[in-house]
Amino acid sequence: MTKTRFVTSAWLVLVLLLSACAPRSTPTPQPTLSINMDAMNTQAAMTLEAQPTPQIETPTPNISPVLPEPPSLPTATPQSIPCNRATFIADVTIPDGASVRPGEPMRKTWRLRNDGACVWSGYNLVFTEGTNMGADTVGINATVYPGETVDISIDLAAPNRTGNFTGYYKLRDANGNIFGITARNGQEIAFWVRIRVMLTQVTYDFAADAASARWQDGFGDLPYNNSPAPGRGFALDILSPRMEDKTHTDLRAIQAAPNNTANGYLEGAFPYYTVQAGDHFVAGVGCHADAKQCLLTFQLSYREEGSAPVILRTWAEKNDGLINNVDVDLSSLAGKRVSFILTVNAGSDPTDDLGFWLQPRIMR
Repeated sequence: MTKTRFVTSAWLVLVLLLSACAPRSTPTPQPTLSINMDAMNTQAAMTLEAQPTPQIETPTPNISPVLPEPPSLPTATPQSIPCNRATFIADVTIPDGASVRPGEPMRKTWRLRNDGACVWSGYNLVFTEGTNMGADTVGINATVYPGETVDISIDLAAPNRTGNFTGYYKLRDANGNIFGITARNGQEIAFWVRIRVMLTQVTYDFAADAASARWQDGFGDLPYNNSPAPGRGFALDILSPRMEDKTHTDLRAIQAAPNNTANGYLEGAFPYYTVQAGDHFVAGVGCHADAKQCLLTFQLSYREEGSAPVILRTWAEKNDGLINNVDVDLSSLAGKRVSFILTVNAGSDPTDDLGFWLQPRIMR
């Protein structure tokens, strides 16, 4: 213990001696921090002014809106598909309003779709109303499954007269149930064929060939297109006759007057003509506009060689402001060679009996 304390004391004496002998160094001056309190206060004030005033957010209460209960929708009731339902797709042939000649044969085809639940087997096309231009019933020679289409055809012939004609048809199943097509409004209706029968070809022009006819009245033969003699009948070529309605037409006409006696007449027998299938006699008949008391009977006849005349049609006319447009089907004379006769007959009083055949012709 004494030895240890001695050693420690010796070390302390030595350290003191060395410290006394070491040279003294000049201390380095330290910079003095000068604080300007006024400038600090001014800067702090400016900082406070530049900073925006903090906004205190008010929490928005999360309130869910109370919505009214939606109305309950009616539950759709499944609609059952009927056994027989047809939909029209297209007119394959003969569109509505197609122009055809009198008596012209034609085949009408419709395209329909089976939208029912039953297979079409043993089904028929049946005529229901309108103008029947063919068979009453035609079989559908096909088996048509639901969703499939089929072309249904029928052979027809146009009527032997001019005008607009429509025939209506439906389908009939093997059990005799008749049904039509479904229209856009959901109703069931018939489908149809609709045509316009018209004449397109002039095969003989009576007015143009009137000079070739033999004209005569109650007193004998007459020249065509000559000035009338007193009391005699006459036939004149008129290019613009004055109609009963006081108007003029550009059509050619034969102006005709019987001899000026009770029951007088005027007739023209035309050269022989061979009638063809589909031929029609077409003309307008009437009185002259100035013939106020006109009362005439127009007559179309024909004569075969070596035979007596046969009357085809007659028309009684008076000055009523109307023109009678006539159309005579000549199909019954097809293949025959005949002379047509145009006649105008007076009544008991021949006063003002002046009329005309307006563009008389044969067309097919």
